[in-house]
Amino acid sequence: MKLFIAEKPSLAQAIASALGSVQKDDGYFSVGDNFVTWCFGHILENFQPEDYDAKFGKWNLDDLPILPQTWKLKITPSCSKQFKVIQSLIKKADEIVHAGDPDREGQLLVDEVLDFVGNKKPVQRIFLNALDDKSVKSALQNLQDNKNFSALRDSALGRSRADWLV
Repeated sequence: MKLFIAEKPSLAQAIASALGSVQKDDGYFSVGDNFVTWCFGHILENFQPEDYDAKFGKWNLDDLPILPQTWKLKITPSCSKQFKVIQSLIKKADEIVHAGDPDREGQLLVDEVLDFVGNKKPVQRIFLNALDDKSVKSALQNLQDNKNFSALRDSALGRSRADWLV
């Protein structure tokens, strides 16, 4: 079974439609042996300082800078139901297709979910600049290895961590 993880519902709908006859379920689409699901933007968020240590819950200049030894993520509370759907589908999948937006944030959004659940399954990447049927079908014929885009992910991760530190 192939699982497509889109960055947002509209992208998931476009992919599912291009794949064929669609059945909508709670948090995903079934298309034959394939499944298409979606994130809602950042479905995971960085720990806040007080998540690392309760003493950081009240700002104190003497505690700065706060430099996590290991960066941690947690499920965004408003996205917990959808996260469980994605996690369940990842467990069932034989192969995953990363369908984040074609930019650094889109790369990070799906990669961080895959990392968070400890995914070891093969991941391909689809790049979509348009959601019309012809564009989606063409992109489906040109999947690439997701590992080729680690620099894009690292760029977004660096920006995210720099924002957190500042």
